[in-house]
Amino acid sequence: MINISINEASKNFLKVIQTVDETGSAVILKDNESEYVLFKRNRYNQIEDADDLLVEQIGEELITEYLDVFKELAK
Repeated sequence: MINISINEASKNFLKVIQTVDETGSAVILKDNESEYVLFKRNRYNQIEDADDLLVEQIGEELITEYLDVFKELAK
């Protein structure tokens, strides 16, 4: 997870996109607090068509993969 200030994100959004492409996620900070979290779009955007078991599996994968992001947001 990469932290980017909201000022830098607004000045250089291409850098934000490149960061998400490389790492899978980025946190945009405003006044040193988590304001936005960006994830790279992938199969999770198809969740509305999934059955309950797949939704549960995807949820577990998201929590495992992005646990550090969720912890940062909980601060």
